[in-house]
Amino acid sequence: MFRVSLSAAVILSTPVALVADAAQHGKIGFYDVTLAQCFVRDYDAAHMTAHPKQKVSGIAFATVPGELITTAAGEVMFAYTLSATMAGIDPVMANPGVCYPGMTADQLECAGEGDGGLFTLTRQADGTLRLDNPDAITVINDSAADIDPEGEYVHIAAVDDQAVFRLSPATTGLCVPQLPNPG
Repeated sequence: MFRVSLSAAVILSTPVALVADAAQHGKIGFYDVTLAQCFVRDYDAAHMTAHPKQKVSGIAFATVPGELITTAAGEVMFAYTLSATMAGIDPVMANPGVCYPGMTADQLECAGEGDGGLFTLTRQADGTLRLDNPDAITVINDSAADIDPEGEYVHIAAVDDQAVFRLSPATTGLCVPQLPNPG
């Protein structure tokens, strides 16, 4: 399902350069990098009660068109922001990262900045994205950096009933701060 391999470490540690713009490539894997896009999942109280170990009350994967990144090996990647709301924590947590083609035409492999974790996005027939979290994804409260340079980190651990998220296209909720002129 998820190719946790040396390729992620190699891609992220390989010298990179910016390519001119997203319009040159159109798509990376199945993902159209020329569009501002956001995919979100919000959980209601009933869901949270049924899944007491789950701490994610909302999650969003967002991209905006812009410059892409290419490695010395020629791999082209695009940037994303993963945002999450967590039960019991007020601010929206987030972490940027990069995605690149996965093992199949319907998959992307993504890596969070720093120790942000690895995950796979798989395009579903109904237009949603399935986010597979094999271990843990880290998000941070950037507003806490004013007090603590390390910020406030939260690990979205797969073992806490947070291994899979089904994300739907959206322009509201967690997507609003991520998209230019959301609708």
